[in-house]
Amino acid sequence: MNAVFRKYDSTDGGYVPAEKLRRIFLEAGLSLDESELELIEVAYGHHQEIFDYRKLVELIKCHINRRNEAENEFKRRTLRPFYGKIREKFATIGEFFRFYDNNADRTIDKSEFIKINQDFDHILNTTDIVDLFNYLDPNSSGKIHCYNLNQALRQFIEADARTVRALLIVKSAHLFAYR
Repeated sequence: MNAVFRKYDSTDGGYVPAEKLRRIFLEAGLSLDESELELIEVAYGHHQEIFDYRKLVELIKCHINRRNEAENEFKRRTLRPFYGKIREKFATIGEFFRFYDNNADRTIDKSEFIKINQDFDHILNTTDIVDLFNYLDPNSSGKIHCYNLNQALRQFIEADARTVRALLIVKSAHLFAYR
C-alpha cells in the first residue's frame, strides 16, 4: 500500500489528491464500495481534498479490526452452536455431510441446509441461516462443499483435538501415578 500511495504522492509530503484514492485502492488490491469511499473522504480528507497516508492506514486498520470483530461475533453466534449440534449427532464432519447430502452430489444445497436447521431444533434464526449458508459458500455457487465446511469449522475441530490430547495426558499421568 505504501508503494502505491507514494506513486501518487507527487510532492513526497505524505498526501495524495482525492481523485487518485480509488485508483490507489484498486492497485493495492483493496476493494471498497461507494459508501466506504465516501466515509474515507468525509473522515480523512483535508479541505484541499488530499489524503494523509498515516490517517488512511489508521482508517484501514480500524475498518479491518471492526470487520474481524464482526466476523468473530458471527462465528460465536452461529458457527459455534452449529458445530456443537454436529458433534452431538455425528462422529465426524464427513459423516454429517454424507447424511445431509440427500441427492448425493457431494454438496449441501439450500434446501438440505434448511433441513439441517430443522433437525438441529432451529438453533439459527432466518437471518443467521442465510448468513451462515453464504459464509460456508464463499464462491456463491448455491452449494456448500465439505472442504469449505471443514475450513469454517477448523478452529473448533482443532480446539476439540487439543482438549482430547490434554485429557489423554492427564489420564496417562493419573494411571502412571497409581502404579
